Amino acid sequence: MKILCMAFAGVLTLGLGLEAHATDEAAFVATLKKFGITTDEASSKKPCLCSGGFFDGRIGVLIALPPGGSGYYDYQCRAPQFAADGHLQGYGNCGAGGTFTVLSK
Repeated sequence: MKILCMAFAGVLTLGLGLEAHATDEAAFVATLKKFGITTDEASSKKPCLCSGGFFDGRIGVLIALPPGGSGYYDYQCRAPQFAADGHLQGYGNCGAGGTFTVLSK
């Protein structure tokens, strides 16, 4: 019985160790996060400036777009729009009809 319990504990420990191992994609996303870039506007901290198009002169944040069928990450500069009372109404894509510049420190 003691051997069976020890074997079960070993399998459980091994299984938990495999669960904690990050995938290559998770490591890539963690690297982006170190630069302030995430996959959603609310947590991304990398500023960008919109030029041309509908969002000309606006300030946004750089986000990484998870891969669809391509397997590659894309990026966008998303400009937030706030209501008069300060609450967030949504985001616009600076790349729609224009370009953007990523700011560094």
